Amino acid sequence: MRVAAVAASLAVAIAALPARAAEPQPYRDPDHYFQIALGDRWSPTEPGAGPEQLLLARAASDGRALAVARVAYPNPRRRDRDYQKQIEAGVETAARGYHRLSHKISRAGYVVVIDVTYRRDTDDGREVVASRFLLFRTFTLILSVTTPARSWRHQRRATQRLLRSFVPYFADSKDD
Repeated sequence: MRVAAVAASLAVAIAALPARAAEPQPYRDPDHYFQIALGDRWSPTEPGAGPEQLLLARAASDGRALAVARVAYPNPRRRDRDYQKQIEAGVETAARGYHRLSHKISRAGYVVVIDVTYRRDTDDGREVVASRFLLFRTFTLILSVTTPARSWRHQRRATQRLLRSFVPYFADSKDD
């Protein structure tokens, strides 16, 4: 009898717990070999001026914006550290008021992954940009997420989760 009472009270306690938020379903683009976990807060937006191969543009209600672009540039030296440093040097040259916050190089299978987070000046003030470069042999995919600098402290973890979810995706016959 005592076990039944404990089990019943446990069932009531579990039912009273708030529902855990479901993990966002990944957005998959098998034609361009990437996936990213976008939640409901990201809505499609019209891209402004940008690279010709802009694949995805989204905006969030919290002021963040993201874009995924494909650059058709061969990366035969993608595993060379000097080559990888040149990529960040290019970002530094292009970003007015560049100040690096973090930099990490890793791999996802045979794809080299470079994460760069930096603060830059804009016409509207300052913003933080978190970028992930996926270096394939014949092209590069780039995710960039911009966040107003004043809200970076509150958005940092969510943005880093988003960056980590941007990975190579190779569809296999099971997914078709």
